[in-house]
Amino acid sequence: MKHFLIALFLAPSIVFAQSTTEEFENFIRNYQFENALRVLQNNYDTLNIALQQQEGYCYFRLGNYKKAIQCYEGALKVDSTDRTSLNQLGQLYARNN
Repeated sequence: MKHFLIALFLAPSIVFAQSTTEEFENFIRNYQFENALRVLQNNYDTLNIALQQQEGYCYFRLGNYKKAIQCYEGALKVDSTDRTSLNQLGQLYARNN
């Protein structure tokens, strides 16, 4: 019974997270990066590297390289060995010069 109550309590948040992810991915597929950023900002977690990378990607696609760099640098503060963030930063630094 205790496990059932816990599952019942967590179910709405899991569904919300899944629908938010689907909404975000739909915006990305349709090149609606500003809308995708709004979804991310409503569900932002500074310890989630993937969210910071997704935010950086949106800013990159919008041409805001300075904000994209800040996002990838934020991801590296959580995990300084993250290859994706390091690679994206290298590309952004090359474009920004």
